[in-house]
Amino acid sequence: MRQIQVYVFALIVWSWTESGAMTTKEKADSLYRAALEQVGQAPVQESLTAFRRVLKADWNYAPAHFEMAKLYMSLKTPLNRQSAGEALQEALRLDPENVDYQVLLGQLMWDQGAWLEAKRQYEKVGKTHPESAKAACGVGYYYLQEFLRERNMVSAEMPSKMAGAVNPDAEEPVLVKWNRFAEKDWEKAISHLERSLALDPRLRDAYYHLGVACMESGQPEGLTRLAEQLLNQYPGDKDALLFCGLGHQTAGSYQKAYEFYTEALQRMPPEERAMMESVDWIATEKEQRQMLQAERQRVSGDSTGVQADSPKRDGFWRGQDPLFLTEFNENRMEHYSRVAYANLHFSQPSRRIAGWRTDKGKTYIRFGRPLHQGSKRPEEEGPDPLKVVEKAYGGETELAQTHFFIETWTYEGFQLKFVGDGLDGWSFAAAEKAGNKETNFSGVSPEYVFRGTSPRYVDPYQEKKYSMPHQVAAFRQGDSIRVEFSYAIPKGRLRTSDSDSLVDLEDGVFLFDERWKEVYRDPKRF
Repeated sequence: MRQIQVYVFALIVWSWTESGAMTTKEKADSLYRAALEQVGQAPVQESLTAFRRVLKADWNYAPAHFEMAKLYMSLKTPLNRQSAGEALQEALRLDPENVDYQVLLGQLMWDQGAWLEAKRQYEKVGKTHPESAKAACGVGYYYLQEFLRERNMVSAEMPSKMAGAVNPDAEEPVLVKWNRFAEKDWEKAISHLERSLALDPRLRDAYYHLGVACMESGQPEGLTRLAEQLLNQYPGDKDALLFCGLGHQTAGSYQKAYEFYTEALQRMPPEERAMMESVDWIATEKEQRQMLQAERQRVSGDSTGVQADSPKRDGFWRGQDPLFLTEFNENRMEHYSRVAYANLHFSQPSRRIAGWRTDKGKTYIRFGRPLHQGSKRPEEEGPDPLKVVEKAYGGETELAQTHFFIETWTYEGFQLKFVGDGLDGWSFAAAEKAGNKETNFSGVSPEYVFRGTSPRYVDPYQEKKYSMPHQVAAFRQGDSIRVEFSYAIPKGRLRTSDSDSLVDLEDGVFLFDERWKEVYRDPKRF
């Protein structure tokens, strides 16, 4: 009798323990699914609270720690990155072989400014998990950034520290150009990024990074092919359409580019389309005031900006058109291409960072490609400024590491300097203008740069225009006057690459009123 009682007691204890464990797991699973569904739909703090409920039910629920790490990283402050590191370490403790956790550790290192350590982490993941496309992409992105920095970078080196120096005992520093290293890094970037796409053809970041490599190495056709592949993976994707337009425009196929830009506009969310169609970033303050005044007179109520469908805006663009003979507005096309380039070069799709929102992207859209780009290692900028760089993130202060680089964009009469922050790429560091220099690295407001300097456009036909002898004659016909223009074109100076080809001449008359509303158009081909 005593043996039977012991057996029954043991059975009851076992059943209670097993039932309790299953209930805890089911509760944690249910809470996790609910928390996961609201990510991106609810504020970050609410999502963090939801995942804390999961961990309260089961602290050893590794996916909850992982999701919290990603949420903390999205807040982009030093304190939250520290919290992200703690959450990620817990996830790795519970599941050390999880490749997603290991890849996120590399991304966190990058966000903290430890770029070389991040690259090593990605390489480590690639060795243990060769199927990881994100790890290969991370290594490729590191080498791409090295290529972009080194191609324009110079530094002062002491000969005693230089391998193969002609005079190693010299006391004066030697100016060293780093572009010879850039080619090797470009090849490594291409290799790793192409491998990442072979592993995962839907990895958006790899398309963007490879597209940058194509554009910066003078291969627009390569960008077009990549954009078409991206369209195959994501049909109707507005960025892929923009990149197709950018590739065709850079290669000289303006009509195809215009068609892709037009389709991209139709697929953009309202905010981005308003930015792409708006003149706010490219018109002068005076022009914007005039357009706003006209817009307020046209519609009842007040207006906070020039609308995308504003007649005044259309008139502004017509006034910017350098050649009415073509079906498209070259300056407007240039604006579209700048937005496309900004989204290609400065976007980070996996982090939901749009290129046109970044400091570099805004600068490129307003001023275009700089006359010169140069980068220097921090110690070359002076004894103090970037030994330790202070940058505010949401009211907190973070100390940048000394290996951060400074990049300078030079335009006519002014320069803009950017500091690599390890987060979204680059942010404003300083601005220099003739007669008004700011050489500290405490930061310059974008308003100072954008509103203080006129937008910059270069006439695409500047080198192609020519003059010829001509006569203007006017004839009265009743109540009207007929105006005739006669041009003396020397036939002997007209040449074609093919002796059997004909020469096409285009001519036309275009009349506009004071509001740049077209009242007459008569293009002709002879």
